[in-house]
Amino acid sequence: VISRILVHHSSNGGAAAHAPTGSETFLKSKQHFLKILVERVFDVSAFTRSKTLQSWSYLCQHKAIPIGYWNYIAEIAIGRLEDKAALVRKSAMQLLSTMLQYNPFAPCLPVTKFELSLQEYQEKLESAKKEKKSPKEDEGGEQAQESEEAAANGEDGKDEDEGADPELASLRALVASLDAAVKFCRHLTSSIDVITQLLASSSITDATEAISFIVLLCQFQIQGADGAARKILPLIFSHEQTVKDAVIDGFAQLYVRERMDALATVLSKLVISLNVGEMASLQSIFKELWSKKILDHSLVDDLLRMLPSSETDVYTLQGGLHLFSLIALEDSDVVVDNLKTIIEAGFGRAARRNPYIYRSACNILTNLPKGSFVLKNESPVFGKIVQIIAGRDEHIPSLQWYSVAEACISALYSLNSNPETSACTILRFMSTLMTDENGVLSVKSTSRFLFAAGQIAVKHLVHIESLGSKVRQRNQTKGGKDEEKDDIADQIGAGAAAADAALDTLLDETEKEILYSNNIVSLCGPLLHVLCTDSDLMQSHIQLRVAATLALTKLMCLDAKYCEQNLPILFSMLANKSNETEIRSNIVIALGDLVYRFPNKLEPWTKHIYQVLEDQDTKVRKHALMVLSHLILNDMLKVKGHVSRIARLLLDSDKRTASFAELFFHELSRKTATTVYNLIPDILSNLSNDASLEEEGFRYIMQHILAFIQRDKQTDGLIEKLCHRFDACGENRINCNIAFCISQLNVTEKGLKRLSENFKHYKHVFENEEVVAYFQLILAKAKKVVANKQNLKAAADDLESKIQTVVTESSEADAENGGAEEGADDAKPDNVGAKAEAENQASAGSTEKHHKSEPTTVQETETKPARALRSSSRFNKKTTA
Repeated sequence: VISRILVHHSSNGGAAAHAPTGSETFLKSKQHFLKILVERVFDVSAFTRSKTLQSWSYLCQHKAIPIGYWNYIAEIAIGRLEDKAALVRKSAMQLLSTMLQYNPFAPCLPVTKFELSLQEYQEKLESAKKEKKSPKEDEGGEQAQESEEAAANGEDGKDEDEGADPELASLRALVASLDAAVKFCRHLTSSIDVITQLLASSSITDATEAISFIVLLCQFQIQGADGAARKILPLIFSHEQTVKDAVIDGFAQLYVRERMDALATVLSKLVISLNVGEMASLQSIFKELWSKKILDHSLVDDLLRMLPSSETDVYTLQGGLHLFSLIALEDSDVVVDNLKTIIEAGFGRAARRNPYIYRSACNILTNLPKGSFVLKNESPVFGKIVQIIAGRDEHIPSLQWYSVAEACISALYSLNSNPETSACTILRFMSTLMTDENGVLSVKSTSRFLFAAGQIAVKHLVHIESLGSKVRQRNQTKGGKDEEKDDIADQIGAGAAAADAALDTLLDETEKEILYSNNIVSLCGPLLHVLCTDSDLMQSHIQLRVAATLALTKLMCLDAKYCEQNLPILFSMLANKSNETEIRSNIVIALGDLVYRFPNKLEPWTKHIYQVLEDQDTKVRKHALMVLSHLILNDMLKVKGHVSRIARLLLDSDKRTASFAELFFHELSRKTATTVYNLIPDILSNLSNDASLEEEGFRYIMQHILAFIQRDKQTDGLIEKLCHRFDACGENRINCNIAFCISQLNVTEKGLKRLSENFKHYKHVFENEEVVAYFQLILAKAKKVVANKQNLKAAADDLESKIQTVVTESSEADAENGGAEEGADDAKPDNVGAKAEAENQASAGSTEKHHKSEPTTVQETETKPARALRSSSRFNKKTTA
């Protein structure tokens, strides 16, 4: 109602003038209404806060917000982005979006331009003021005296002068407007961090509204919005279809619908600016856009016009070729029809200035379906690929060669009819370059040879498995024609099952031949073992160290025996803190592949893998968490006994690592209903025994994990488990931690009954004041529950009476013990001599006098739990009555 009143009077220009009590009364009422709306944004009720923010949006749409309130309201809305209620966060983002769309400053808000304009007009204003004051300085003392008299009378000569000068007043208004615009832009920039955090929210509305708001920020050119837009891309892998649709629609708005005139150039420049993870996200988004016809053959036409153009930048050309590799996955016929033009651009002169163009061109060839293009040995493309892998192209820098060679090897194995022969020929040639004429080892050539050997070995393994799959499919096709003959063949051991067994045996033998037959790759196995154990050589050449470690991990994926032999070397290199972060990160990633390939061989090393989570290097720790999360969520690695290490990463100093840990537990809770429930006792036990973990850290971790316990049945079962975990020896820290965990649960009637039934197992813990406080919280929460209130109150009262009885007995026992100790000090042995007895009688009077002057009371020996209970009305029968 207030917002509609304000809109009505702001739209009716004469309302204030014709107000019954004058315009001054109306302005006061308007300010009062605005003040009420500001106050209600901070109301206790989330519904009220949300509706108030919606009222401000209504005022904004009708341009009824005074310019003086504009930045203040924007700041309030940004603060409400962190509200605990999703409804309020949604309304806050909608308010900011509305303020952005209806802002009174400009259709685009690049803060740098506004800052330059503000600085320019501030200088003009200062110069105008100086010009205005200079004639006054030449006048006599009479004007000065008049000014003093005017000041004494409360008049402001400055305002009169400025009011009399319209140019000065206009400059002041323009400066004030520019200053407000700059502040508004900075407020929006400051909101980006919170908005990007909401992208990972479990609430669907948070994610979708955040995506829409980030798209709007990009359209208005707000500083920092482009980086936030990239963080939208990974949400394409969300489980929620609504979020995925929002990502696709947001990407289409930013890069497709509004850029149709330069679509190819825009997307090409975007591609080259993305990292590996964002590129994988873009591939999924591109697939959806192509299937929905948002992107079509018009993009192909634009790219084809861009490729042969001499004006095209080499980096834009790289991005355009990468787009062709994405198109090849969705519509290969379009790429095959224009393959000649694409190959000429990908292996032309431009690649000499940007070698990554070779990589993009090879990715296009790799993504083509089998049989659509054959890489013949006599073709120029094959010769160029061989030349690049062998290292004979001098235009490719050393560091760029590795990624380019990897793409070339993939294209070779994807399109060549006999890739193993070509690969062995290349490796033999590269082996001749490992030493110079004097027999000195060439680090550069050796590193390239080892990298190529490892990559070829892995690709050959994949090649063998693909051939085996083809043979298996062919056997199944032949065997399905006559079922009777197939049954007879199975009975005599000559059917499909026997054929599959024979094929498996053949595949195993073929895989072993890669590493143990007489070939160039088999010679690398002993060589890598020697190199990786030679610490002097490895420490002196970082390039060789990286290549040898990577090649060793790839060869270990080929054979279980070779893997088992070299696992100690691999873990010693991982434990060596002097090794570079890249090397140790590569080892961690390789361990994930080895666990998947040879789980039995890696099982004894599980403890060492989890220890990497405590590494001091942030990058290594993050990669270890990502690898372990993948293995655990796909049931390839056991988590019980080690999950507390992952839980500790919730407190990690690196925000991305901590967010990955949160995501792990979120996905783990989605896996099955009881996964997190079964792990809580293990986490609680390990964290309680961790002396390095502070109390606040423990509470934060357990609050996060216990939030996944939503079912009443799980809550009741967990309470019973925790009741038996209280330390009988009276370990205060463990008992306090268990009591804290119970206090974080939504205790039901059955839960309270189980606390009462198992009371004998933990009644000793109430000697600790902190435990008593936690149980006060448990009972208070139970009594606030509306559903089944009568039964809950009865169960709570029963537990309350038991706790009071134990605490009272404990305090009385402590009081008696205190009195007994006082009496023991006065008592003397009966077998003392006569002299001692006489001395005692002589001092009896003074002793009696001392005891009368300082009497011992129960209150002085009152224990901490007794004081805690006595101070709480919940445990005081008289107060309760």
